[in-house]
Amino acid sequence: MRIGLAVGFFDPQVGGSEEVVKRLAVGLRDRGHDVLVATSTHPQRRADQMVVPVHDFEVSGNTASGIQGDLLGYQEFLRNTARDVWLFYAAQIWSTDLALPLLGTLEAKTVVVPCGYSGLGLTHFRDYFAHLPTALQRADALVYMSTAYQDWAHDQAAGLGHLAHVIPNGASDEEFGEGRVREGDERARRGHTVVTVANHLPGKGHAAVIDAFRAAAGRHDRLVIIGGRPSSSEPTCWRQCRWAAFRDRRITLAEGLPREQVVAAYRSADVFLFGSEVECAPLVLIESMAAGLPFVTTPVGNAQDYTDAGIICRPDRLADGLQQLLSSAALRQSLGQRGRERWDADHRWSGVIDRYEQLFTELNRKRTPVVASA
Repeated sequence: MRIGLAVGFFDPQVGGSEEVVKRLAVGLRDRGHDVLVATSTHPQRRADQMVVPVHDFEVSGNTASGIQGDLLGYQEFLRNTARDVWLFYAAQIWSTDLALPLLGTLEAKTVVVPCGYSGLGLTHFRDYFAHLPTALQRADALVYMSTAYQDWAHDQAAGLGHLAHVIPNGASDEEFGEGRVREGDERARRGHTVVTVANHLPGKGHAAVIDAFRAAAGRHDRLVIIGGRPSSSEPTCWRQCRWAAFRDRRITLAEGLPREQVVAAYRSADVFLFGSEVECAPLVLIESMAAGLPFVTTPVGNAQDYTDAGIICRPDRLADGLQQLLSSAALRQSLGQRGRERWDADHRWSGVIDRYEQLFTELNRKRTPVVASA
């Protein structure tokens, strides 16, 4: 099949959406499909380092706040590029918002992955969400990562259930196949390692993580904050985190780590601590489970799907949850083992790719040319 994946940002930028679409691209490419990605430009992107061909556009923004750049060039690319399936990853971003008026007019089958609707309760997105169901009705399929989050509930209430498919996020078989490096009991004699993985963006909850660690951890424990800084034009919590690390030598900031070192951090830590305020289906929780690493998290996105693999609590109770895990090797082991089982059963990337490929194949069987009205 000829498959197009459209996403707001892509490699070498690092983030949850970028990682998911990259995994989809590689997995589908390795199964013999012709895959390309459409995304925004990046000054450090090199064509010879991309996993599939990348077509980039000088476009930014979203419908609610305004879209700037080569809008028509992107839409013409969608119209004129021969694809059997186009997947548009995440609403509220230009790459999907500019495609919405084209749904039902493209020859390709179209799949939209809403990714949470983080702006659902915001005033300036009110009109956007009022008109969104009408646009999505013209898609061929909608993919949700969980039935336990607001994007699913919103679209079910809007009468879009006949288009809905549930395909969860995943973590790499190759990266996490070996499981844990050490058991918590062995590390306890030298203190525990707590890790969090999130870029230094507003809403990622770094302040809550730091406060919880300082309240619950012992003097030999350490917190490793793995994440990159956004561009200079975006707000960031980097300075506050750097100041916290300067004041408390138990806290380390790790920026720009190669992927293998991030995976190694999951596999060698004792607890994963997550304080984010805005997510859909946090990829980092699935990676934590894949590593057999128990977590403490805010009730963000679909975290409630994984109550058997970690502790979920309000931001102001993260310290209590962390203390509970740090004080019990047995609890860490049981939750970590259950998380590993959940990953093995439902969240291996190989299985996720199976489900996307099956969906695309079924849609492609029904594909017939569609001619837009004059």
